[in-house]
Amino acid sequence: MKIKCIVIGKTKNQEIINMIKSYTSKIEHYINFE
Repeated sequence: MKIKCIVIGKTKNQEIINMIKSYTSKIEHYINFE
């Protein structure tokens, strides 16, 4: 999750932060499913 932390640290755009959270949640669900 280092990428998420770096991107959130560089941006204050809430929409981008929410997009990243949504994306990482999907990745986590996929990993858990596997």
